[in-house]
Amino acid sequence: MLNILVGIMLSSFWFSLIGLGSTLFLLRLYRVLKDKQTLKQSLFILLIPCSIGYYLTYQEKSRFKFWYEVIVIMAFFFMLIGTVMVIYAHYM
Repeated sequence: MLNILVGIMLSSFWFSLIGLGSTLFLLRLYRVLKDKQTLKQSLFILLIPCSIGYYLTYQEKSRFKFWYEVIVIMAFFFMLIGTVMVIYAHYM
């Protein structure tokens, strides 16, 4: 049973880090290419961590932003589950 829980925590950590992290980056890249931003603005949106550049640039509500926020919440949830694995590995 413990092996299953550790496996779930480890899988959710990597899914969040690699899968959802790259998905969020690709969504930001799609939005930048679609809106034809300047190079400086594009780099600001793409490379500032935690999507801060995206949220500062695009403040209006849209369907794209709704789905982007859903993926951000999913990434947070899975990373939270993965954090339990890190704490477990450190203290056990």
